[in-house]
Amino acid sequence: MNDFNARHFISAVTLLTIVSFGAQSTEAQFFQRNNQRQNQQQNQPQSPTDQQNRAAEEAYQKGDFDKTIQLCDTALRRNRNNDVAYYLRGSAKVELGLRNRDTDKVREGIADAREAIRIRGRESTNYYLPYLFGMTNLSIIEERDDHAEVSIQIAEQTLKRPNMKAEEKSNVLYQKGYAEAYLKKTEDAVASFDAAIRLNPKLLAAYTAAADALARAGEEERAEAAFDRAVKAFPDQPLVHNNRGMFLQQHGKADQSIGDFTKAIQLDPKYFYSYTNRGFALLKTDDPAAAEADFTKSLQQNPNQPMVYGLRGTARLEQKKFDEAIADHEKAVEMVPGNAVAHADLAFAYFFAGSYDAAINAFDNALKLQDTFKHLIPWKVEATREAGQEADPNTDEYSIILATTGAERDWVDSLVAFTFGRLTADELLTAVTADEKIAPAQTCEAHYFIARKLLREGKEAEAKEHFEKALATNQQQLSAYRGAKLALK
Repeated sequence: MNDFNARHFISAVTLLTIVSFGAQSTEAQFFQRNNQRQNQQQNQPQSPTDQQNRAAEEAYQKGDFDKTIQLCDTALRRNRNNDVAYYLRGSAKVELGLRNRDTDKVREGIADAREAIRIRGRESTNYYLPYLFGMTNLSIIEERDDHAEVSIQIAEQTLKRPNMKAEEKSNVLYQKGYAEAYLKKTEDAVASFDAAIRLNPKLLAAYTAAADALARAGEEERAEAAFDRAVKAFPDQPLVHNNRGMFLQQHGKADQSIGDFTKAIQLDPKYFYSYTNRGFALLKTDDPAAAEADFTKSLQQNPNQPMVYGLRGTARLEQKKFDEAIADHEKAVEMVPGNAVAHADLAFAYFFAGSYDAAINAFDNALKLQDTFKHLIPWKVEATREAGQEADPNTDEYSIILATTGAERDWVDSLVAFTFGRLTADELLTAVTADEKIAPAQTCEAHYFIARKLLREGKEAEAKEHFEKALATNQQQLSAYRGAKLALK
């Protein structure tokens, strides 16, 4: 899945064993929702349906896209040539399609935008915006470049139109940059965003999009400068502080990020995104109690956040509040029963609480939903053993893994082989990859599972040494890291 869309959340890194419910996403996103409606009302002619158009516009601005569509449907039944209604309905359908990854809904929105363009496109360049936005998002959802390429072509044609207002041109340039950023044409995208900013210095989306494009391209210094530019231009906007904080957090500067999230909260105490993000930063800086408090505040403002229940569960788990942690993860599973990560997180909560039978069941549920979650299997073997049973190596679940040898054997295969006694501790450590990016995570898991084996053998001092070595890797995103931390408390 190409996770290019607008996001306010930062989420944990997916690597080997997933720890937090938000971990299915590998990195944070900074784009705010596209502003397609600047000064729309003053540009519209008065008509018998003007009141309904205004009501639809208000619903759209509030993010109530279903209501926007309903109001526009009514307006269009009265007047099939209501260009404003087509424009607003198209914008709302594109937004809904993007939210739900529904390509049919996005296509309906594009069709509505085409109708608005057909009726009055020569007079209102803004009508091209939902079309351009929709085409790029079709590429995002379908993971196809061609729609975004068409978006760029149409944007370039539109920009050649005579007598365009600076504000209109800046909006089209933003959409062009949005498509270019998706296609990883970073320099082109940044040039488009910068051109949009020169024409309209108040176009916040262009500032954040430029910073995001540079961050995605690994241009860390330029990206940080772009985030600083956004904060300087919009010091009273919580979004820019939140987004810079996300960037800093992602680049190993969790301590610095807390200040940005705090500023965003000061500017808007109801900005629950920053409570969530600050809570995540506090988790990374080893302050789970403060993190729990922030996640609670976020949920008080918006209880419809299964990810945040999962994060709070993780914070509570680190404090050995096992019952409360399990309750949070159970709530997340209740809210998104088809999400394998939620089930896996619940399994880990049960595991660390010592409820091994429940952990086995939750691991099985996660594996049924997502059979690629092979990294859960060594944990299931451990849970089975701790529950007083012995995993049968002859079952299909284990025998195929245990049969692998040499180059065929991946890291999880090695862990499973170790849990069944087919590898020694030294052999497991030797199996750690030479890849410097992945080696610390595998080393963490190796030491954790070695420590558990030593504990079963009554070798507590040696086990402690291996738990400490697991923590020394600083792989905070891993369940093995959290498990080692709990074992030493």
